[in-house]
Amino acid sequence: KKTKNFLKVSLNVIKFMEDTLKLISYKDSLNDFVMQQETEPYEHMGAVVVDGILQSSLNYLNVVKPRVNDVLKNYPESKTTSTFLETCDKNGLKNIIRWKDDKKPDYILALLRSLKDRKIETVTQLKEWLDTEENLNDFVSENKGIGDITAQYFRILIGSQSVKVDRHIRKFLGDAGIDTSDDKKSRDIVMLTAQKIGVKPVVLDYSIWKYQSSKSLKSRR
Repeated sequence: KKTKNFLKVSLNVIKFMEDTLKLISYKDSLNDFVMQQETEPYEHMGAVVVDGILQSSLNYLNVVKPRVNDVLKNYPESKTTSTFLETCDKNGLKNIIRWKDDKKPDYILALLRSLKDRKIETVTQLKEWLDTEENLNDFVSENKGIGDITAQYFRILIGSQSVKVDRHIRKFLGDAGIDTSDDKKSRDIVMLTAQKIGVKPVVLDYSIWKYQSSKSLKSRR
């Protein structure tokens, strides 16, 4: 039995390494693939939470990013959890982000209140808190609108090294001939690939997202 388990683990490791090499080879074969620069994290809790909650299932460039920019531009002083909540109470979150229905604004406000209750006021404090698996699980289980993929995206937003396995990552890995049925394995493959080619995981993640996004735009023209 121990021998069988050992062989199974060994085969899994070999497959994992093969998939990593496949991804490197596929990336290198793309003449128009560009490794992007790492983006600086927001030092604004309102912007982080608005971005993290709105991005799911919405067009990022046309819908999400302009609203995040509004928060950063119009409320630069309201950058802690408590001060942004006060700004929301005063001005109305739906007015701040130019939103009509209640669902996502309710998620945003609930998350901000949850973070305030935990005394998480800054991006640095949120980064430290989400650095443990236990806290990451609590983050998912306690907050509506946040699943495993969104939780990893929040980690990227605050400057941690992670990968958000979304449709762009899955398509890129799939085109490389890699099975994408397991999000954790897909994330681990991208993480190891980044290590092998000497870039940060968030840089490879963003570069893949940028590449696939540009392909989607071209196909619609």
